[in-house]
Amino acid sequence: QHRHHKHVDPRPDRDITVAQVKEQLDVIDVDVDVMRQRLELEVLMGQMMIKLPNFFLCMAAFVLGLCTFSPASEIYQVNRQLIQFFELSTEELAQVKTTDDIYDFLIQFSLRNEKLMASSADYWCESRYISKEWDHHLDVPLTSCPSPRMYSLGFGGTAWGTSAAASGASGEPSESANGSAVEASAAASGESHGR
Repeated sequence: QHRHHKHVDPRPDRDITVAQVKEQLDVIDVDVDVMRQRLELEVLMGQMMIKLPNFFLCMAAFVLGLCTFSPASEIYQVNRQLIQFFELSTEELAQVKTTDDIYDFLIQFSLRNEKLMASSADYWCESRYISKEWDHHLDVPLTSCPSPRMYSLGFGGTAWGTSAAASGASGEPSESANGSAVEASAAASGESHGR
């Protein structure tokens, strides 16, 4: 006896009720592999939902650590102040067009950089010692400061009680000063032996 079956609309936008499935159960084919994949996917989704709160908690801690150790707003403010101090904005850099402008920009950049250095000669070198000149071999500005203050910082200069002419700008005794010291030492040792 032929049994009449109602047509079930297979389109995905139409809902299929449980009653329709039971009515057509003897003619419905089930792909076992597809059903196994769907069931495994649902199991994995359930496991993921359990782990999801831990993920958000770890991500929140990570973002909070970034904001604490590397605050974007403060870094932005520092970069903005440096751009203004060194005049590195797009409009100001657009004014640098010729070779002379480039050298002037480098000189001004060097002078401003010295103002930001705590050990700069502008703060530690007395005005009677400081001298600025242009090195024509290297094409860079040089600052010379044979000052005892700079020597105490380890940036050249001269030791206390040593004349700048004898030691030079680098703080090292010259050859003539070394020679005089050796001759004086030899003379003193000769006199002591003679006595």
